[in-house]
Parts: sequence; structure tokens; C-alpha cells
Amino acid sequence: MSILIIPLGSSSVWIIGEVGDALDGTGANGHSVVLWKPSIGISDNVTDVIGIEGNSQQSGYYMMDCELLGNPCNIGDEVSVMVFNNGSNYVTNQTNISISGAGFEIMNDLILNSPPVFLNFSIGEEGFVFVSEINLIPASTKTIFCESVIFDPDGTEMTNVSAEFFDSTYSFFGDSDSNRIHYSNSSCLVDSNYGNSNETSVSCAFDALYYTNSGNWSCNINVNDGFIGAQGFNETNLNPLLAIGVDSVVDFGNLNTSDFITEEVEVNVTNYGNMALNLSLSGYAVSEGDGFAMSCFQGNISIDYQKYNLTASNLGEISFGNFDGLYRNLSSLPVVNIFNLDSRQDDLQNDAIKPTYWRIYAPYNVGGNCSGNIVFGATQMAG
Repeated sequence: MSILIIPLGSSSVWIIGEVGDALDGTGANGHSVVLWKPSIGISDNVTDVIGIEGNSQQSGYYMMDCELLGNPCNIGDEVSVMVFNNGSNYVTNQTNISISGAGFEIMNDLILNSPPVFLNFSIGEEGFVFVSEINLIPASTKTIFCESVIFDPDGTEMTNVSAEFFDSTYSFFGDSDSNRIHYSNSSCLVDSNYGNSNETSVSCAFDALYYTNSGNWSCNINVNDGFIGAQGFNETNLNPLLAIGVDSVVDFGNLNTSDFITEEVEVNVTNYGNMALNLSLSGYAVSEGDGFAMSCFQGNISIDYQKYNLTASNLGEISFGNFDGLYRNLSSLPVVNIFNLDSRQDDLQNDAIKPTYWRIYAPYNVGGNCSGNIVFGATQMAG
């Protein structure tokens, strides 16, 4: 049993109350309480420390003189008290009382609210497969899930559940969204029926685009139990993605009997990965390594008669000498060419597209329909 001695004086109106320990075992002593008049606002306030370090000098109690407010208390004034967050994340609800004129007022008991605790925080792929690293999908999206069980000793329902998933090298929590470095979700799934009455399951999904940065990513989930917000996080690794797309058909058109070199054909290459790339090129007519660019109804076209330029267009008719000098021979074996095609940077339009330019020479002894294959490959840029 403890005895609380109330100092009496005509110039003081003491506001007295008790604060119980949090259900997770955290003691109330040492936490701060604040007193204010709702009619004035909390900017005009008085504070005290619960326990022996405060005015009460009694474990679990606080005492504050309402006359120390900038607008001192009068009979009939309503005052409010609560434990505020001094960095510990332990708070209480608000309790109110009207000043009676007795010289002291006993407030309703308060109890510290325990902040939510994150358990089993995982990051994984669609289908709830949790992995330490994630592979993106060329020219598409990969759904990534951040999930956790939230334990709340007070059994309160989680509200305002949201999450952010971001590149921890180039972005931070609270930054604006960008498909390359930052995603957010304000409509996470909340299952309050999960587990026992103190547990809630939350799941937050993000559709990561193919050009999302590779590297270390952090996922932060935010919840609020009605008293205080809490944040949990975990990290994963997004792997580099090397991928390209090209036009499916390259049509060189028709050649007249007097023509031997086709008009220039433009073939666009699109970076469908998240890293800059160079271009590997090779070709064949029917089977890889057959030494031909095309197989025709009459005869075949040699592989070195199909040529390309990766930097400049040369429109119009050209001589065989210019054809040979301005364009590079295709070969049966893959040849890596400097192409410097960066990954997509713009969320509104695809800026990761670059043209290549092609011509083919058809010898006089070749005729009819011709067909062949050009193999485009992406290679990682050095450094």
C-alpha cells in the first residue's frame, strides 16, 4: 500500500492520477504525462513524469498543478490528461475531468498501450513463395509480396496499414514513387481473424516492372493500433535482368533483276531488362552454322552478304563498295558489338529503344522467295 500526500494550497489545483503498466510488461514509471484544456489547445500544457521522479514521488502516479497553465484552471473548466510519446512509443488514451473547485481532481486510471510488434516479416514472389532473391520478368511485371504477423498485446485492430518497397541505395522511406527505385501500397490486405485475438496478418503487394533497379531493396510496413504507429521492415535482393526484344519479321522486300542490294531496313531493339547492354549478332539460313544468311527457292545467300550498321542510317541506293564499307558483315558465330543501350529510365514512355540498319546483297544466281534468321542477343556491358 502506498500513501499519496497531496499538497494543499489556495493557489494550486492539483490533477492527480494513476497509470498502469503496459500489458507487455513495460512499466509506467518514467513516462511523461501532459495536461491541457481542450478549449485552449495542447500548445498550452503542463507535464509531469510518472513515479518517484515526478511530482507525486509515488510509483505509478503523477501530479500536475492546473494553475501552471498559461490559462489557469477555473471551476467548470474541462481538462485532459494522457501519456504522450516521448520516443518510447508507449502512450495512453485521453481522460477528461471538469474542475470542481476542491483544490485537487482525481483522474480516471490510465494504462500504457503496448506498441505493435512485427513477427515473421517475409518478402517473396507471387504465389507466396518466399525467397532471398527475386528474378524480374522481361517486358512484364513481377508481383512481390511483403508479409508479416503483427502481435499486439492489447488485442486492438490494426488500421492505416501501408507499405513501401524501395531501392535502399538510391531511395528512402517516404520518397515519391518511381518504377525504377520506389513503390508504395496504401491498400494492403489485413486479416484480423488470423491466429489468436492478439495477432493480425498483413500482406502488401507490389508490381515491380522489368526495368526496376537490381540490388538491395527494403520493404517497410506501417501499422497503427489506434494509439501509436509501428513500422517493421526486411530486405531482399532484386537480380539483374538482361533481356531484349526485336521486330519479329525483317522484310527486305522485292528485288528487280537489275537490283542486287536491298533498300535499308530499320530494325528496332528494345531493352526489356534493368541493365545497360551491348548486342550480340549472328545468323543462319536453315540451321545454325550453315554459313548462309538466307535459303532461297533458287540458291542461297552467303552469310557475309547480309550486313548491318548499328550507329547510322544510309538511305537510298548505294554501290557495292559503300555497301561493304558502311555496313558490317553478319557472321555464323555470335559477334558482340558495342551498342550501349541503357535500361528504361522514363515511367511514362519507353526510352530504351534503339534502331539498327540492315541490307542484303542477292547474287545474280539466286531467285525466288528467300528466308533466314538473324539472332539478336543481349550481353552485359563491361564495367
